[in-house]
Amino acid sequence: MSFSRLLLASLIAYGLATYALGAAVLPDDEVKALRDIAKTLGKTDWNFSADPCGGQWGWANPNAEDGSENAVSCNCIFSNGTICHLRMDYPRPNSTSVDYPHPLSYIHRVLKNQNLQGSLPPDLSRFPYLQVIDLSRNYLNGSIPREWGATQMLDISIIGNRFTGPIPKEIGNISALVNLTVEFNQFSGVLPPELGNLSRLEKLHLTSNKFTGQLPAAFEKLTTLKDFRIGDNQFTGEIPNLIQKWTNLQKLVIQGSGLSGPIPPGISVLEKMTDLRISDLQGNGTGAPFPPLANMTKLKILILRSCNIIGGIPDFVGEFSSLKTLDLSFNKLDGEIPESFSGVREANYIDLSYNNFRNESSCQQRNINLFGSASMGNVSGRTAPCLRSLPCQKKFYSFHINCGGKEATIEGNLYEDDTDPAGPSRFYQRSNWAVSTTGHFMDDDRNPDSYIWTNATKLSANTSSLYMDARLSPVSLTYYGRCMESGNYTVSLHFAEIMFTNDSTSSSLGRRFFDIYIQGKLVRKNFSIQNEAGGVGKAIIKNFTATVTGSALEIRFYWAGKGTTGLPVRGVYGPLISAISVTPDFKPPSENSSSTGTSAGTVVGIVAAAVVFGLLLDGTIIAVKQLSSKSKQGNREFVNEIGMISALQHPHLVKLHGCCIEGDQLLLVYEYMENNSLARALFGPEEYRLNLDWTTRQKICVELILHYLIKYGISALFLKEEGKLLELVDPSLGQDYNEEEVITMINVALLCSNVTAAVRPTMSAVVSMLEGKAAVQDFDIADKSKSMDEHKIEEMRKHFQVINRQEISETQTQSMSMDGPSTAASTSDGDLYPISLNSDYWKGRD
Repeated sequence: MSFSRLLLASLIAYGLATYALGAAVLPDDEVKALRDIAKTLGKTDWNFSADPCGGQWGWANPNAEDGSENAVSCNCIFSNGTICHLRMDYPRPNSTSVDYPHPLSYIHRVLKNQNLQGSLPPDLSRFPYLQVIDLSRNYLNGSIPREWGATQMLDISIIGNRFTGPIPKEIGNISALVNLTVEFNQFSGVLPPELGNLSRLEKLHLTSNKFTGQLPAAFEKLTTLKDFRIGDNQFTGEIPNLIQKWTNLQKLVIQGSGLSGPIPPGISVLEKMTDLRISDLQGNGTGAPFPPLANMTKLKILILRSCNIIGGIPDFVGEFSSLKTLDLSFNKLDGEIPESFSGVREANYIDLSYNNFRNESSCQQRNINLFGSASMGNVSGRTAPCLRSLPCQKKFYSFHINCGGKEATIEGNLYEDDTDPAGPSRFYQRSNWAVSTTGHFMDDDRNPDSYIWTNATKLSANTSSLYMDARLSPVSLTYYGRCMESGNYTVSLHFAEIMFTNDSTSSSLGRRFFDIYIQGKLVRKNFSIQNEAGGVGKAIIKNFTATVTGSALEIRFYWAGKGTTGLPVRGVYGPLISAISVTPDFKPPSENSSSTGTSAGTVVGIVAAAVVFGLLLDGTIIAVKQLSSKSKQGNREFVNEIGMISALQHPHLVKLHGCCIEGDQLLLVYEYMENNSLARALFGPEEYRLNLDWTTRQKICVELILHYLIKYGISALFLKEEGKLLELVDPSLGQDYNEEEVITMINVALLCSNVTAAVRPTMSAVVSMLEGKAAVQDFDIADKSKSMDEHKIEEMRKHFQVINRQEISETQTQSMSMDGPSTAASTSDGDLYPISLNSDYWKGRD
């Protein structure tokens, strides 16, 4: 046979086959079922004037972008090619590793990201060959129909819609089901135990819903599971040990699920694990040791963040040669990083931040995030160890940051640019502020990771340009105000949600939640920008008061596993901030004058006669004290004593910068303290008072006692006698104090007011009583014959008269000697405050 005849025969055969296939049609009952389903789903662009299996526009879009598939395909091999059924030799969903039993003949309908606004059709059983349905990222509502339990589907994927209600127990009847993915919806209720009957189930994704209760014990039967994710839910109880039955498990994600620790020991048998992510466990207050993961040698991703893990990092972690991502941040790990840890230093990302390791660390080492990873010890303030080595040339009183954006002047304030690209373990500093970002955007469709987002849509009217850009972070985003003067500040946080939309599409269904910490204190839990602002694209400013005592102000945003992570696309989650503004609640010294009532404080070992403000060439504000001309000290003694004072280190001592001697002029150069004294902070003019709550005041009292700096009065004796002890409480506190603690403190103070030194409790006893470690001895006022007779009262009055006369004369301060006795000894006359015997109170007693 010639080549031309062979070609002709082949063309005829191909033509006949094409004609036969073209004549094949979808049965009328399935066409009618498609019409009903289109109405239920809200699918309006199907062209029923053409056969659904004809491949015409409206029934298939082969050029659709990934994630926006729109296809109904047919298998026309039935009845000698004359009958079609909904079929698919269509490519499998790219987000699954599930192995389907018949990969060339599984039947499915894919309608992803089509903005469908209907509900789920209940009668899928009308399609006997349907095996896969994917309605991800639409705007569908309602619940899963019970009727689906009668189908034989292999794959159900309804990611990112508005579905509510529980998962019907009938779903447990779909014996062939391999994949059940219902992420990013609003399902609720407990999980039905019947799901444990899905003996072929390999993939179960329940992330970002409102499921409650415990994981059913029947789930131990899901031995074929390979991929299990339950983050962002409201489950209760501990992580069950039944997961040890899932020996085929390769990926386990339990982040912000509501479950509590510890991580069960049975996890050790899951040797096929490649991706383990557990974070933000509830409870487990006492902590638990590192889980036994030595057998998981195939791990590529290991995240055990905020799991309250104590102890050291075990050596076997360093032997995970395949590890690419390691996150052990926000735990209580201590000790030293083991030498074997060098085996994973080539990983793409390692985060050990916010732990208690023994060694002081830099803020960032290559791909290893060590920010705040060393123990804070007894360091005052909020300064992380890696920041303490950064010099402060002068003190600052404010800063303004346009987070993620360029420099801008808004309402007269210059907002500095914050356009550093950042990264998973990035620390970046400016003159008086710094920023730290941690974490990878996991399973991210935005490649490469972007830590800045620019708004591409129109903002609400009258919205500042500050909200056009924002700083992002997948886990932790920390801003530090550096070199700050001590005092109270207003922290203004500017937010606008610019990554979601305000329409009827799946892009509007994203939910962002994160926690806000200021100075280490949680001020907002599960903060939602869109909920606070009343929608997306709307600006909201949240103001908080922060107290700076150690030159650093920490503002931290933390993703605790809550909210969606895949809407509008995968990788959209975590903290987002548009701008930060920090301003003082007091007048900076440049705005003050020497007539503001600042008094010379007592300096240990020195007599100060005058105080003036000064400004060094580098802009540092100082307080200069001139010593009394009546001082008997010579220059040598003065310098020796200055050396001794400079060596003293304590958070309650003002820092001494140095001294100056010129002729008979002896000058001290001190750190300027704009808040003056505790007395002014509590009882001074209203504009100078600090907002000190009861907890802070109690802490101050205990610390003063610990350092032998406390003195006592006797007014409380008479208020106790009259049963009016609570009148001693500062009225500015209102009712915001612990009455039991207040009474305890007053009673302890009464014990210390005893005129007989031998009867007074020791300072260690006082601390034990205030901390609740020892009972407070009752001070009996009623029986004056025993402890408070008229003779003793008269002795106390005379005692205070002597002190009062001494206060009127020029104040003298004893020189302190390192070898001499403590000036706070219980036998010292200085243990009692002087009081005026001419006051109305004492006149009333007479």
